[in-house]
Amino acid sequence: MHVARIRGRHVDRQGRRRDYESRYLRRTYRDGGKVKHETLANLSGLPEQAVDAIEAALKGTPLVPAGQAVTITSSLPHGHVAAVHAMAARLGLPALLGPAGRPRDLALALVVSRVVAPASKLSTLAWWDDVTLGADLGVAGASTDDIYAAMDWLEHRQDAIEAELARRHLAPEPNPARMALFDLSSSWLEGTSCPLAETRTRAVPGEGSPDTEVVFVGDRGMVKRTGKTALAAAGSTYITALTKPQIRKLLRQGVLRPEWLTPHVHEGPYGSVRLVLRRSEAVRRTAHRRRHDKLAHLHALMTARNALVRTAKRAQPAAGLRTLQAWVTRHKLAGWVQLSLQENNIIVTVDEAAQIEASRFDGCYV
Repeated sequence: MHVARIRGRHVDRQGRRRDYESRYLRRTYRDGGKVKHETLANLSGLPEQAVDAIEAALKGTPLVPAGQAVTITSSLPHGHVAAVHAMAARLGLPALLGPAGRPRDLALALVVSRVVAPASKLSTLAWWDDVTLGADLGVAGASTDDIYAAMDWLEHRQDAIEAELARRHLAPEPNPARMALFDLSSSWLEGTSCPLAETRTRAVPGEGSPDTEVVFVGDRGMVKRTGKTALAAAGSTYITALTKPQIRKLLRQGVLRPEWLTPHVHEGPYGSVRLVLRRSEAVRRTAHRRRHDKLAHLHALMTARNALVRTAKRAQPAAGLRTLQAWVTRHKLAGWVQLSLQENNIIVTVDEAAQIEASRFDGCYV
């Protein structure tokens, strides 16, 4: 028996040509002095790999399951560090750090490690042997002295790196808006005469300092009334988000309208500030799912606690009620979920109207 592959061609009425292959399982035998073929099955409908397997088996080729064909003696995680390394190369980070050499390789490995698995220098050093990054960058087997020497080398490169970054991103051609973004979320300064608090600004060649205007951006509720007053007095501007109570207040005052909170951006002036409104459907769905999951988990805790009260003689229903009430408060369900005791059983009551009100501003940003 063997697999016969017959190639054919079909031309339709529009003149379009289609090439195809028919595959048959056939038996070849002699009848007198003639060689004849008998078709045992039409294999054309089978997947290509299945036909290949049948053909190989008929030719005597031993087929080994994939799980038995290869034995893995050792392996190192690769994809995550390779992805960050490739993006660093795409952004031109290696050339930005400095000339090729071991110090640059060590510095680049530190940067990639900081993105993938932030840890102490000693932990990072050991981690390089657990992934392919150490071998790929040639830093496997490095010592702590090597790492600190590379950091000293990088410190001497700081001025050149800052100048190159300014040329790339702050010059008029790549940055007509003359905008620079600084992340200060992990930085803070105290006192009035600390030399570390001196503002360091690098001028762009031919254009002077880029910071002609400073805009402070803070998370929801971070830029409060005192901060806003201070920023306005200093001539600076800010961007922040309103809290839900602030949104409700503006709705009651008629400053905002509910129909403005849609997936489409709506903006307009309000005194000396500009309000930008939008509703994220993805965030709204996530908030709805989390609220539903919390309620389901509360019911599970209630069921378990009631079962304990029925089986354990020393279990105190009131203590269980206090525990679950604390859980409800901690997970911010108290506005629409009430707990009570009925014949030593904890009962969960959901205020549907209050639940709807609580979800009214899910995904809403102002």
